[in-house]
Amino acid sequence: MTCAEESPLFDDDTLPVAVWGVQHAQQTSHTRFLFRTEKHWVVVRREDRESEPEGPPAAGGSFAGPAFVGLMCLLTAASGFLPLLTT
Repeated sequence: MTCAEESPLFDDDTLPVAVWGVQHAQQTSHTRFLFRTEKHWVVVRREDRESEPEGPPAAGGSFAGPAFVGLMCLLTAASGFLPLLTT
């Protein structure tokens, strides 16, 4: 796991990465690869919430928002380990 070579990036298609891995193995005799994934999110502010004040919630405000975001971050990070379960 010391090779610095990286496969090209492709959106939602693992076949080109797999082909790169096979070709790289043929050229270098490497047999182990690190499978890494990234998931990018876009957050769009809702325009119909103009009555709410701008900025962070006041002290004692809602805990559900930060807890949800934290949970989603943990689940996203954990999803990177899912391919290990299939081998």
